Amino acid sequence: MKQIFGILIIVLLSGCALTEYREDVQEEQCPKEKSLLVSYFEGWGEDKGELVFGFYIINYGYEEAKNVTIGCYSNDKDGNRLFDKEYNIGSVGSVSWIYKDMVVDKFLNYSEDDVGFCQIISCVDCEILNDRVIGLEV
Repeated sequence: MKQIFGILIIVLLSGCALTEYREDVQEEQCPKEKSLLVSYFEGWGEDKGELVFGFYIINYGYEEAKNVTIGCYSNDKDGNRLFDKEYNIGSVGSVSWIYKDMVVDKFLNYSEDDVGFCQIISCVDCEILNDRVIGLEV
């Protein structure tokens, strides 16, 4: 009889331990899925008196990126900012990419020594992977 009572106590205690473990597991939640964006600057140049910046935006995430804003900039050879313009491109579908051209009217100070570049500024409920690279600030 003592053996059965001992076994019953062991079973009850182990059941409590399993119940506590299950509660801990159930409380853990997976992180919310986000869009994962990266931008690649293809180049820039003059076309019919207008300055054109070309860039790709790639979404590696399984969620659509919404309200994506990109900034394109130009610096002279000394690093002085000559130009900046923000452009809202809207949405980028999940696991997809887009190519865009940003046209700048009447940019008079263009020189071959200037440097142009574009990068993502903001988006809704997303992560900008370019931000993970140290020293890539605009």
